[in-house]
Amino acid sequence: MCPHDVIIGRNLLHEMGLDIQFSNGQVKWIDKFIPMKAPDHWQNHTNYLLALDHNVLDIHDDDDADDAFIMDAKYKATSGAEVADKQKHLTDEQRKLLA
Repeated sequence: MCPHDVIIGRNLLHEMGLDIQFSNGQVKWIDKFIPMKAPDHWQNHTNYLLALDHNVLDIHDDDDADDAFIMDAKYKATSGAEVADKQKHLTDEQRKLLA
């Protein structure tokens, strides 16, 4: 059994903006602070079972304002010429090449 919950590379941690603060035992991500768990946290059978129980998360998730959601997309067909014409930062010649 691996003693780690998850292994993530430094590149991804940096890209995600995850700030692991061992000095105060917290992880900071998107202005939220999450306390680190004790090394033997998952050896406690109750903690393990609670992590597998999806209903537990629903009870403790009261912060609906921070919940991310994706709205339904409204796609419509468009031509390359239409897209190129809207690129006002390009010159006329660049827009013609793009179309």
